[in-house]
Amino acid sequence: LLNVRHVDLARNLGHEFHHSYVNRLARPLPPGSDTVDEAGFRAALYDLRNEGLADLIDKPYPFVSPNPGLAQYAERYNAEYARTPAVMRRLDSLLVAASAGPRQAAALRMPVQMLFWSNGHPNGAYVAREILQTFGKDSIRAAALDPAEFLRLYAAAERVHGRPDPLSAKAWSTIARLDARYWKGR
Repeated sequence: LLNVRHVDLARNLGHEFHHSYVNRLARPLPPGSDTVDEAGFRAALYDLRNEGLADLIDKPYPFVSPNPGLAQYAERYNAEYARTPAVMRRLDSLLVAASAGPRQAAALRMPVQMLFWSNGHPNGAYVAREILQTFGKDSIRAAALDPAEFLRLYAAAERVHGRPDPLSAKAWSTIARLDARYWKGR
């Protein structure tokens, strides 16, 4: 509430209500999900999608904070947004390493959780905006229901623009495993 005078309250609430909406639609996690080896990947991809779609509501690019106290945040947000293709290549390498087995995935829990600055806000917004600008607003609904679909739509958008797939076949196999366990069926 302290920041209400500096933000568009309706957009800010829309961002937060989006989280509530998506979380209510989410398939319940299986028991013990937070302790399994792939929990870091599941959480990172969920947050990337969740924050990215929500940022479409209240953070244009380039982001300029109406609160002068958040000028450094806005500067970092824009820098991280612009770095998204490189960050996605790093995600690819982590997903490939995790495809080697549960022990490798467990060893990468911290690196994958640290990959996306600010819970994935700027990187997720980049991905979401690519999807939105390429396929239109109706495409976002499928992404809202499934973080793996969010990445599949992003890859499809990249192909439409003549760019290579942001993720390799081995990375996609890890995503498929996560998708089958946590997100499919909605």
